[in-house]
Amino acid sequence: MKWYVLYTRPRSEKKAEKQLQSIGIDAYCPTFSKISRWSDRKRKIDVPVLTSMVLVNINHNDLKKVF
Repeated sequence: MKWYVLYTRPRSEKKAEKQLQSIGIDAYCPTFSKISRWSDRKRKIDVPVLTSMVLVNINHNDLKKVF
């Protein structure tokens, strides 16, 4: 099994990862924690390291299932 890069729409990396995992495909979206500050609050959010990309670990024969 090899790792492939799957390009997604901007800001939908985590959603694509969850959808792939729900159909049984090993997907990974590396993230890091960041504190975002607005005028009225602070919040800790997870930001993808690779923007618009999800890593997928599948066999070459199963590529059609992903795309």
